[in-house]
Amino acid sequence: MVSRTRGLRCLGTRALAGRVEAIIRDHLERGWLVGNRPFLSAIHGNIAAQCREESLKPPEISTVRQRAARHPGLRPVLLAAPFAVPYGPPSQRTQ
Repeated sequence: MVSRTRGLRCLGTRALAGRVEAIIRDHLERGWLVGNRPFLSAIHGNIAAQCREESLKPPEISTVRQRAARHPGLRPVLLAAPFAVPYGPPSQRTQ
């Protein structure tokens, strides 16, 4: 069983300020979940800049990645290559 702090989160996790969560959600919805997606690092840079403007501590990029993965508007993305990737030693690969 995992130890919990006051029944809300697992030990070692931290909560972001509500305004920071809103900034992340807004940038993901306006800039990343529509059309051609820019790199998530570019979205993180925009989030960090807005947080600094509002004198808030910017989130880590890993936090932004986690929020993007859990966002309800995110459709699954096919991560496989569009072609077969040969594995194994070159002598056993089929061309």
